[in-house]
Amino acid sequence: MKTIYYPRSYLHVLEQPCSTCIFNLATSPLDGKEGLERQLAKCQKLGTYQECHHASVAGEQVMCRGFWNWAKKTRNEPVAMQVGERLGLVVEVPQADLDALADLKREKRWQKRKT
Repeated sequence: MKTIYYPRSYLHVLEQPCSTCIFNLATSPLDGKEGLERQLAKCQKLGTYQECHHASVAGEQVMCRGFWNWAKKTRNEPVAMQVGERLGLVVEVPQADLDALADLKREKRWQKRKT
């Protein structure tokens, strides 16, 4: 089994937008464009970023690629992005690695239940 390790001191960003990215209005569970704008305004107000929901299922903190692309396009980059880029601490995480982590964590939880 491949061990997947991403140091916590780095800023992790999903390599590609996921298939259900909230920044894709066609698949977003938010209330259309207005809901997305509310979410972005909330991130701006707090000076934070949107975590990828696929990563949170795997128990990881990874920035949503859709958010990254939006922040770059609009030049509304939170401090974490600015500092991470300047210090060379941005790591792109492939979706396959997140899926493998989620499977591994599910397997461990299942084994705990059996004992």
